[in-house]
Amino acid sequence: MKKLLKLTGVTAIIAIILNSCAPLYIPNVVNTPMVKEKEDLNASAHIGTSGYDFQGAYAISDNIAVMLNTSYLISDQDSLTDDYHRHFFIEAGAGYYKPLGEYFLFDAYGGYGIGKINSYQSVDIFYIIC
Repeated sequence: MKKLLKLTGVTAIIAIILNSCAPLYIPNVVNTPMVKEKEDLNASAHIGTSGYDFQGAYAISDNIAVMLNTSYLISDQDSLTDDYHRHFFIEAGAGYYKPLGEYFLFDAYGGYGIGKINSYQSVDIFYIIC
């Protein structure tokens, strides 16, 4: 029982230390580029409360593909009396893919991304917690 209490305490301390004070969370759709052969194109567009997400992947050869992901939302920031939010993310990458039979696919991608967020928060709870 003492080991369980110690483990729980250590876990709680680690969770507090690793906790982030970011009051702004922007979920975006994960790109799953399911290309299987040369010149395959996989593209998608999503609209939601977190803005617009566009993703695409294109197979440039039998085992190499490139991908591009974006997410953005532009809202009014002219008036600081109202809440506003703007964000823009873009990621690009390249990877290796290989079909494994009829129903399976192995792929691995790496890349680089940049982004920018502007936001005005009118809720004071974040200042109390953080």
